[in-house]
Amino acid sequence: MRSQYLPIPLYENFDKIYNEFQNIYSDPKKRSRLFGKFIFIDYKEFIERKSKFFWHLSSIDKTEKYTVNPCTNEVPIGVCEYTNHCEEETSNDLIEILDRIPCIYRGSRITWIDEVIKLATKKSKLVKVWKVYNSKKSKTKLKLRFQEGTADYIIIFEEDNKKSSYRLITAFPVVLKGSKRKFDKQYERYQKIKKPAGS
Repeated sequence: MRSQYLPIPLYENFDKIYNEFQNIYSDPKKRSRLFGKFIFIDYKEFIERKSKFFWHLSSIDKTEKYTVNPCTNEVPIGVCEYTNHCEEETSNDLIEILDRIPCIYRGSRITWIDEVIKLATKKSKLVKVWKVYNSKKSKTKLKLRFQEGTADYIIIFEEDNKKSSYRLITAFPVVLKGSKRKFDKQYERYQKIKKPAGS
């Protein structure tokens, strides 16, 4: 899963990926804006000296099941120490704490978040932008989906009630067919009731 418009995935250990995450996102003053608005990233909790949110972005839910793991033809053998945990229902201390499985495939694309934000702000045709309103929670989610080449990547934000900033909720490669269909349908529905994405 790659695109000429996005950085080459960083197939390194989690320490190096985290350093890149810190370089791009840790300083709120240097962080990219989305449609001119501030992006909030949660840095409150840390696990094994890394932001808990970093681990969320660099891991998969234990309930996610793949016929073939998305990393199979991409991540060099030996880079990911958690491959066996994806294949079998095994665990270790970090997996127990996170309740998720660390994933180099997801983590290696952490730099894509910033690039997709920049492309969306420039109104690139490679990024679909839409909103989903949850009436029960009175919350609006803003979704950015980049699709080009073999890359399919989504970033999900939550709008604050004053509409002055966005909270980064999650970001991940879209590999499951069910997820692709779900996002396609959400976008199509939004097009029928469309409002300007940055409003």
